[in-house]
Amino acid sequence: MNSRSTWLTSVVLAGLALTGGACNSGPPVGDVKGRVTFEGKPVAEGNISFFNSKLGAGADAPLASDGTFAIKTQVRGLPVGDYVVFITPETYLDKSDPHTPPSLVEKNPANIPKKYRRQGTSPLKATVEPGKNEFDFDMKR
Repeated sequence: MNSRSTWLTSVVLAGLALTGGACNSGPPVGDVKGRVTFEGKPVAEGNISFFNSKLGAGADAPLASDGTFAIKTQVRGLPVGDYVVFITPETYLDKSDPHTPPSLVEKNPANIPKKYRRQGTSPLKATVEPGKNEFDFDMKR
């Protein structure tokens, strides 16, 4: 091998090492998007969270004004598996008490019932499969 082909081989191997080669590594993932409604009407404020305690994986996304969401992570989507899903209201910085430091407080919207706000009480579930996943969640009182 001449010095030029040795150099080229080294550059190609370094590039493959940096990019992970031509194949994807890690667990399979699914792209996750969907819509959140309350009694059929879009939930326009808040966040949706997916959590899998077995994998220790999860992610959240803001809700758009039409109730839609799309989970974005460093690996594109969520690892394949079963998730508990919960919806949390937006928060605001409460500065009402001059004797205490400001603190984040959840808003209390009527269209996100309390049982949907916590991982331990939410009845919402999702099974993420490889590829595209679309989940629509309609909360009830």
